[in-house]
Amino acid sequence: MNKLIVFFIINGMFNLAANFAHPITPTVIKNLALGDYMFGVAYGAMMGLNFLFSPFWGKLNEQINSKTTMLICGIGYAVGQILFWQSTSQTTLIFARMFSGFFTGGAYVSFLTYIVNVTPVEKRGQNLTILATVASVCAAFGYFIGGMLGEISIDLTFVVQAIVLASSGVLFYIFCNNDCNTIKKQKLSVLVKQANPFISFKPGREVGNIVLKVEGLSKTVEGVKLLNNVSFSINPKDKVAFVGDVKATEVFFKIIMGEMEPDEGTYQWGVTTSQSYFPKDNSKYFNNCDLSLVDWLRQFSVKDEYEQDLRGWLGRMLFSGEEALKKASVLSGGEKVRCMLAKMMMAEANVLVLDEPTNHLDLESIQALNQGLINFKENILFTSHDHQFVQTIANRIIEFNETGILDRLSTYDEYLEYKENNK
Repeated sequence: MNKLIVFFIINGMFNLAANFAHPITPTVIKNLALGDYMFGVAYGAMMGLNFLFSPFWGKLNEQINSKTTMLICGIGYAVGQILFWQSTSQTTLIFARMFSGFFTGGAYVSFLTYIVNVTPVEKRGQNLTILATVASVCAAFGYFIGGMLGEISIDLTFVVQAIVLASSGVLFYIFCNNDCNTIKKQKLSVLVKQANPFISFKPGREVGNIVLKVEGLSKTVEGVKLLNNVSFSINPKDKVAFVGDVKATEVFFKIIMGEMEPDEGTYQWGVTTSQSYFPKDNSKYFNNCDLSLVDWLRQFSVKDEYEQDLRGWLGRMLFSGEEALKKASVLSGGEKVRCMLAKMMMAEANVLVLDEPTNHLDLESIQALNQGLINFKENILFTSHDHQFVQTIANRIIEFNETGILDRLSTYDEYLEYKENNK
């Protein structure tokens, strides 16, 4: 039998069994004398671990292949359901749900990774559609079968579920192909670090003594002189917040990133620098782009990234599972920002240039970005309207004004105090 057909059958088995326990979960909770709210708490605990560790499983697939990961996760998920069955309190129930969630994410990542790796590009969309259809249909039937088994016996439901889940992992391992021919061994600690779902910028190399030198830069736009004979140098480790005229900052960033020519003056990047740019207007990166997010990110790869690597970067920015297959052209403003940040993380640049990066982001994402920039050890040139964001990142403030610039080696609050005292 065609191994791809076998794969879809195993995927169907897994999705059937994964949903056996859902219809009887309220009864399990009631038997423990817990409130109805525990259904949501338990499910949230499971899905939380599923989300947090999906990037980790993606990286692990690269090391040991999808079928080995699926073997681990099929058996692990079965054990988690047995623990759920044997729960005696609220604490043990939540632990069991979290245990299952840890392995559930790995199973679904393995299915997706496998079908992408073994399918030719021209048939990938078709096979992913089949995978999603099989998963959805079998999940629905799984609810039905679980309910019928629950009418007979709750114990029987859990036993059958654990057997089918573990069997799915074993059958996948035995009958499906090895989808990882090039295995790169890494320590588990490195995998966990790379799979971190938060924002982290890692420079490919350290910046040398010269970062950026600006001399006599001037620019007039629509009759307004935005940059007036601007001169300064950026030193290693400077994290510079540009304030004052927001249009002047936008134009300055465009000039130093090669998107606009100055009227007068020059700028020069140090030979050891590499820049990654977050523009205020990112529409040119997404408009009329029918690529999936994985293929969109692949365009900007600085090295030969594996499919799992690309999904890992996207996973850090909350695009996990099928979310990574969305079309780039249909993203919301916040999703576009998250994609741009994934692109910047992947670039491993040692100079980050960011023009209002917090626009469209929710509070959690802003905090993650804030911490990522605080932890970054090299140079940052940025502007933001968020006071706390600027205060916690910048160690130097440059203000664009009518006469040129005001350059202060200070925090943002110290700069504001200086301005207040020198009115």
